Amino acid sequence: MVFELPLALDQMNVIDPLEKEYLKRMLRLHYEEPKAYIRESLKAHFTASAILIDSKAEKILLLHHKKLDRWLQPGGHADGNKCLPEVSMKELHEETNAVSSKLMDIIPFDLDIHTIPENKNEPEHQHFDLRFLWITDNLSEVKSNKESKGLKWIPVKELVNFTDGESSFIRIQKKIFSIQKNLLETHRA
Repeated sequence: MVFELPLALDQMNVIDPLEKEYLKRMLRLHYEEPKAYIRESLKAHFTASAILIDSKAEKILLLHHKKLDRWLQPGGHADGNKCLPEVSMKELHEETNAVSSKLMDIIPFDLDIHTIPENKNEPEHQHFDLRFLWITDNLSEVKSNKESKGLKWIPVKELVNFTDGESSFIRIQKKIFSIQKNLLETHRA
């Protein structure tokens, strides 16, 4: 798989003003920080996540993260891998066992920058997270690993309430609703 961050970001159709700002900041980090893809970049570094939905785009998989004590999508650090769709796949498989899921596109589905609080091993820093869309027909294959307190398939229509109205999940919910409409139109044609 060939993935180049600037090219992938250039191909995104970004409408949300905050996400447009994230895109600009991600390009700056990519070009200006030589360690952007490893954790040693202490202020900010790249991560990749998986937005895993069922084939009807009615459910999304979230995991309850142990350290952050929040419901989140599967994801993690690039650890030197600049092919962020591969990072997304590795994290999805490690954290959920969703090995039969399919990557929909190497163009990111969503962009987010969020702050990770200081802990005993690292100072407060930012994750520049590229989120890739994955689809599965096999909802029963998922199981949690040691990093999470559990996994749960959430109806997309309940996503915002389930995540306390967090802005990134509002944006993701809107994008998934758009996919649902496209799926319905495709099946009617």
